[in-house]
Amino acid sequence: MISRLQECITVLKNEPYADMDPVLHLRHPVLDALCTAEKTLTIFGGFVSVVRANEKRMLDLPHRGFSCASELARVIRRKTGIVHRTAHYITSTLVRLADEKNVAA
Repeated sequence: MISRLQECITVLKNEPYADMDPVLHLRHPVLDALCTAEKTLTIFGGFVSVVRANEKRMLDLPHRGFSCASELARVIRRKTGIVHRTAHYITSTLVRLADEKNVAA
């Protein structure tokens, strides 16, 4: 969705003001992206309306050794300089392996 809108902005940025042909050809990707955004926000709104946080559990888990996997990925990224996606892949692999081997956090 974002790439569709970015494509439209990039094409239109370099077009002369009076040249409407590219504008007419870009209306479909723009409308498609906006329809996707509307559907996504509708679904997300439904999710947000029913999700409930278990505050007691959220406060208890850090004291038992559980921490945020995203924070671990950020630390890996800062210490090693690897890209964000790779750090998250490493973290997700560690979490999966720990879960498979029933390793406590």
